[in-house]
Amino acid sequence: MIHYHHLKNTKKQGINIAFWLTFFLFFAEVVGGFLTNSLAIISDAWHLLSDLLALAVSWFALHQAAKPANTRLTYGYHRLGIFAALINNVTLIGISFFIIYSAIHRFFYPIEVKSIGMIFLAALGFIITSIIVFFLKREGQNLNIKSATFHFIGDAYSYVGVVIGGILLYYTNWFWIDPLLSILFASIIFRGAFMMLKETIKILMEAVPEGYDVGEIKTSLEKIPGIHSAHDIHVWGISAEEVMLTAHVVIDDIPVSKGYDILQEAKKMLHVNYDIWHSNFQLEPNLHTTDLRTELG
Repeated sequence: MIHYHHLKNTKKQGINIAFWLTFFLFFAEVVGGFLTNSLAIISDAWHLLSDLLALAVSWFALHQAAKPANTRLTYGYHRLGIFAALINNVTLIGISFFIIYSAIHRFFYPIEVKSIGMIFLAALGFIITSIIVFFLKREGQNLNIKSATFHFIGDAYSYVGVVIGGILLYYTNWFWIDPLLSILFASIIFRGAFMMLKETIKILMEAVPEGYDVGEIKTSLEKIPGIHSAHDIHVWGISAEEVMLTAHVVIDDIPVSKGYDILQEAKKMLHVNYDIWHSNFQLEPNLHTTDLRTELG
């Protein structure tokens, strides 16, 4: 899991390279798609346009997330990346429906497709997309980079399908293959975007992040010497990388310095065991111990 202090050192070369390679491929597919009459290629060109916007917004979000927190935005700018992911995935869902609509129309009104050009463009797309995935994976896996990487991996598989479809089309002249491929690709786009959208909404709803169990965290806190119990535990993420925790912990009625030592142990445990780098605790006295001391005193 990547954290804010790691993101500050991100140089974002992978996003820059991915953006310009995607721009080149988008231009090639717009021109080539119309020349070949391939709906699969034209549909992918529109998909690439959304990827261009996604990469641009992801770069902006990472740049903003690297800014330090201030008195107006005390948690910093991490949520910009979440809003970017929300916009990207909603856009992809809309594009997937548009592709399906266009493909259904093409079934009823077939158009001759130039299969050789279709195969060439798909092979070019596979090569460039594979290069993009390589560079994006080097960037790390925050939510936006993860989303963009998923899109391009899906594209790579899609291009393989287009190559196969182009070969079948060349030998059979079954023009329905082109819109069928488009529907399959649109379904892949929709599934991936919908899954990422669900993850984004969970973060905006401040739900417990995937992989975290509040009950398990409570048990771990209560195993720390000096902590009698923990309650009112809240775990949420301001981004996919920055997980927060607040809790009430019950300790003996001891000096603040000793309570501070206990809290440091709790924070260290959260760092090591749960990758939680920002936690806040409210101390509460052990009422049973306090009442007993009062009676004895």
